[in-house]
Amino acid sequence: MILARKLQSAVRLYRRGGLSTVAELVWDQSRGYLEANAILPCSVKRQAALMTRVFNERAEYSFLAFDQADARLCRPLLLLPYLRRQFFDVCECPMAPGELPAAEIAIHADSLFRRWEFQRLDALLPEWRRQLAGTKFAPFLEQLGRRVALRLGRLAEAAAGLAPSGGDVGECRLRAEILDAQGRMAEATQAFTQAVHRQADDPLVRLNFAFHLLKRGRLLEGLENWGLADRLRGSYPLQKRRRQWAGENLEGRSLLVIFEHGFGDMIQFSRFLLPLRKTHPGARIVGRVPGPLVGLLARSFPDVSFVAAEGEEPPYDFYVPSLQLALVLEADSLEPTTGYLTLQGPASAVGERHGATARNRVGICWRGHPREYELTRSIPIESFSQVLSRGDTDFVVLLNKLTPEEDAFLEGFGNVLRPAIRDFADLASLVADCDLVISVDTAVAHVAGAGGKAALLLSRPDSCWRWGYAGSRSQWYSTVEVLRHPGDLDWDVVLAEARRRVQERLCPVPAAALDA
Repeated sequence: MILARKLQSAVRLYRRGGLSTVAELVWDQSRGYLEANAILPCSVKRQAALMTRVFNERAEYSFLAFDQADARLCRPLLLLPYLRRQFFDVCECPMAPGELPAAEIAIHADSLFRRWEFQRLDALLPEWRRQLAGTKFAPFLEQLGRRVALRLGRLAEAAAGLAPSGGDVGECRLRAEILDAQGRMAEATQAFTQAVHRQADDPLVRLNFAFHLLKRGRLLEGLENWGLADRLRGSYPLQKRRRQWAGENLEGRSLLVIFEHGFGDMIQFSRFLLPLRKTHPGARIVGRVPGPLVGLLARSFPDVSFVAAEGEEPPYDFYVPSLQLALVLEADSLEPTTGYLTLQGPASAVGERHGATARNRVGICWRGHPREYELTRSIPIESFSQVLSRGDTDFVVLLNKLTPEEDAFLEGFGNVLRPAIRDFADLASLVADCDLVISVDTAVAHVAGAGGKAALLLSRPDSCWRWGYAGSRSQWYSTVEVLRHPGDLDWDVVLAEARRRVQERLCPVPAAALDA
């Protein structure tokens, strides 16, 4: 049965894209299968070469070469999953008592970082630094420690003793990211430029440079580098032989806009559908988005057809990634900065307001889905709860799923509403019914900003590129106010400022209205 379904899929793909597309997919999947099931080579020399390749494939650190002595000291139980890039399995290997070989420590440390287990790695680094002092692995651990400090929001620690210039591409890139996180933009630009000059074909170097340029407001330059990073990574394997739109006349033709990356990115860049439609009124435009976004975007852009990314790809003449729309259109303006999403659905998902209609309602979101920056962008519910103390206000949870611990904790607040949310159309209806939204850096903030709702964005300490590096306003959304950390991670300061802003923005509800 499985073979039959695979064959049917191959036939459909052949009809849509021809034999070359089928061959490309088979090659891509075969390579992934062989990589995931690789047999440990018998030659110690080949093992050392593979360790070097896997370790340095992301250009995160200064180049480090493993030799045959390193390979001989590594246990196959540890080495095999690492060479297969199964980093979760590496950390499950039993640890030998006493001091570990230097190569094993490097493998464990690299695997923990790739698993985003920054807190666990932070606890292990002091002892590992002691064991590796004076070895060729010591500089790697020093750079890794700085990256861990960044991921934990300790910007001053990451920058302490940072060399002003020089070094290889790994050091340049690390220095650039730290300077960018601290808002030292001119110095960061210089460091990123050095890194790109030395390793122009590395997709991660290009991508981080793109984020930096976007953070500085250099939209088209940033998107150009982002697009180059995607091409270097091979992000569109099935479209390599299709025609990517480069500004050709679309009269009577169809354009497939592939929405990509996170939900927030998709909402953020959907604004460019408006100048696209204005410039090419005779085109048939199809947006390919994840299923949860179809309903919201379809009602916001009625002259664009939307299909779910989980379904079959529709026929088209050209395709374009959503993040490249502005570049192709040469749309250096971010207008409109608000109001291009239709928030209000057929009916409110919360229902009538408690008591009188004058009672305040604030939407809240304190975390996003797990990812690399989760420890610095999400707030523990116990800390976030200090914004829930306003008695004349109902707080609406804008998360589609709570953990059992969060659910139990919020039971103690009589003014917190927890409506069911099926998709982004439901979320937008809830946002429309709020007087204000308070959110961390997640798609909720984008829905509020794109829909014209007043919002307080609780930024992470290193600030994502879309929220800029200084000031309280985002260039992308005119109704979103950005609340920043004083330097290192300090949610108490940010939440205290959020409470003050809520007090300023929401009018006191008369006692008679509360008693009604």
